[in-house]
Amino acid sequence: MGQTVKTLDDETVVGIAASDLHFSHVPPVARSAEKSWYRAQRRCLDQLRQLKQEFNVPIIYAGDITHTWHERAELVNFLLEYMPEGYGIAGQHDLPNHVLSDIQRSVFWTLVKAGKIRYLEPGVPYPVERLILHGFSWNVPIVPCPTPPNDVCLNVALVHAFVWKAGHAYDGATEDKLVGKYADVLQGYDVAVFGDNHIGFTSKAKRDDGTVTSICNTGSFMRRNSDEVDYQPCIGLIKADGSVTRKPLDCRRDKFIEKSVIDKTGGILLEAGLKEFVSELQGDAKHGAVSIDFKEAVRRRLEMIHPEQDVEKLVLEMIGEDKR
Repeated sequence: MGQTVKTLDDETVVGIAASDLHFSHVPPVARSAEKSWYRAQRRCLDQLRQLKQEFNVPIIYAGDITHTWHERAELVNFLLEYMPEGYGIAGQHDLPNHVLSDIQRSVFWTLVKAGKIRYLEPGVPYPVERLILHGFSWNVPIVPCPTPPNDVCLNVALVHAFVWKAGHAYDGATEDKLVGKYADVLQGYDVAVFGDNHIGFTSKAKRDDGTVTSICNTGSFMRRNSDEVDYQPCIGLIKADGSVTRKPLDCRRDKFIEKSVIDKTGGILLEAGLKEFVSELQGDAKHGAVSIDFKEAVRRRLEMIHPEQDVEKLVLEMIGEDKR
């Protein structure tokens, strides 16, 4: 490795990593069985806070704190109260139109201004306790470590970019995102914590000179989708020797709705007919019709086809609306 911390026992935890938290005001369709989505999200945050208290080390967030950059004020207030303070970078979900230069318009930046997150600016090393953090938000190119190795601190790259290894990716993941392809740009880092790939894993990027960077793709912080029913969310524990282990979060109380209901919900828009939706959204200029927005078009279609009550509720939740 580029360096080894010798002043601490190898197994001493020096940092906690989390990514792809995707906090949202509206519950994902698959989790609509929860009596309170906020309470479900808080269960995960409570565990993160307990780990911080147990190890008394910094938390680092590798992006996608919120599911959309413009979440409601109610969610912002929730995060200000329950989210542990930490150091972080922005993922594409945190950014308006996925553009980093617009970060100051986002909920992420509200959390920064409130002191909940200390933003790791590109190109600015940030020493904190036993770590020297280097932030690479969404679409920020990774560069080799500018900080020389030492026996006290670990150089940690915090990256929001897709990385994968065999068995831990979606079908069709490109080879240029394989763990080994990052080896050269990660030169000099002891640890690289990645966000974006929701399927978590640990690995190593090895170079020809014999140096190694430990890689932790933390994966999803919460289970949101129906295909994650059997997935185990984890956080990463960074050890003093530069290794990283993934620690499972307790999600036994998670509630999912039945797949059959999700299938019915997804079919509503197909049943409505795309042509008719486009026509309604554009309006009929010849007859002086006033255009309506997408949400209103969905509500009108629901009134026409009269779906089952639970399906109607889920469709409205999908578009961020409450039943009137």
